[in-house]
Amino acid sequence: MNTLKKISKSLLILLLSINANTSELYVTGESIQSSVSNLMKDIDENIKFAMSVKEVDGSRDEFTIKGLKVYDSGLGEVTYFNVESISCSGYKINDYDFNTSITKYFKMPIFEDVNQALKKPSSCSIKGISMPILKNLLENYDNQMRLQDSSNSDESQEISTDLLKSYIDIFQNINIQYYAGFNENGYQGEMVLDLSNRIYFKSNISYTLEANKIYTFFDSLIKNVVFKYWGYKSYEDLYKDTSGDTSDIFLDVMAELEFQPQNFYEYIPKPLPEVLLREFTFGIAWTKEEYNLLKKNNPQIEASVMALGFLSAQKLDKQQFIEMIGNSIPIPLSDDIGSNLYTIYVSAMNATQKFSKNPKGMEISSKFKDGINIVPNFDDLVSISSSNVEGDVSPDISTIMMIQAMEDIINAQIVFKANPEIK
Repeated sequence: MNTLKKISKSLLILLLSINANTSELYVTGESIQSSVSNLMKDIDENIKFAMSVKEVDGSRDEFTIKGLKVYDSGLGEVTYFNVESISCSGYKINDYDFNTSITKYFKMPIFEDVNQALKKPSSCSIKGISMPILKNLLENYDNQMRLQDSSNSDESQEISTDLLKSYIDIFQNINIQYYAGFNENGYQGEMVLDLSNRIYFKSNISYTLEANKIYTFFDSLIKNVVFKYWGYKSYEDLYKDTSGDTSDIFLDVMAELEFQPQNFYEYIPKPLPEVLLREFTFGIAWTKEEYNLLKKNNPQIEASVMALGFLSAQKLDKQQFIEMIGNSIPIPLSDDIGSNLYTIYVSAMNATQKFSKNPKGMEISSKFKDGINIVPNFDDLVSISSSNVEGDVSPDISTIMMIQAMEDIINAQIVFKANPEIK
């Protein structure tokens, strides 16, 4: 099962970040082979696998991969995963030098290229991801259970196997759509994940940033790391020491940044630029057939939905609500904040009531008037790290950001919607 977890976790990373070994294009047959090899080694170095691709095509601004298949050559035709097609387009999305500038040369691409890549529309479509190995594992599991007690006709075991089969079927036709663009409202990003036409996830974000400030920040950070932390006087010295390829140093930096970030504090340029989150939407929905199957195997679900309907029908009035939460908010509860929180509460209760009558999904959308800075406060991070003593557990970055953004969050316009049309 650990192998399966690694496969499912790593597959999307493989599909969206393929390495390259060419001087022109980022995605090639050779690069796919290299990426698959690295993926399978991460899962298990002893796996004997083979790979085939029907077609790899592309230009500087687009690429297409068709018929990717990875199977275990040591066990015949036991297939780990298939991908029907991957198609992506965008400014220099398939340009090798642009996409490997940092990893290979430890340099930011020129600003004009970065700015164009941010502002021009880009999209990716990944169709027909399947994991046949899950069916093989289920069959082996089922056979083992039968061998353990061939006379056992326990219906709960049959239901458990049926439910496992249902979950596995969901991962036999996965489709992903992603779009990013720029308009008068800022940068937009949308992703839809479709699990075998049965369960759908949709996310939509909108944010603003000043591209030149972001670029200057990362360019300065990289130079500080190269010239100060690593002690090189120029890029020429760096390239001489690394034969012109800084891949190993890049990997060392990323590892140290992950496990010992405090080593880089003094080299981070100040002040940090802002990236303001303006809007966010997340939704999940499922088919009637999927819900009925879940009810069949988990009868308690229907009772839980009925309980939600009963609870959501008993809404507090505004004064009762404000009194209930007044002592649990870590900032002063002004009249405006109280009114906004009550509006959010009513929206959630109304959506829950509608959901309880026809449970097909839920969506939550947020709009932040002044935007939430998703770049953590650097001084707070340094302060927490330097004051931490052995045995204490420091809050992670996401927790710090949540605390810093609390006032913006409780002032946000948040709307709940039952049974959204996601697909």
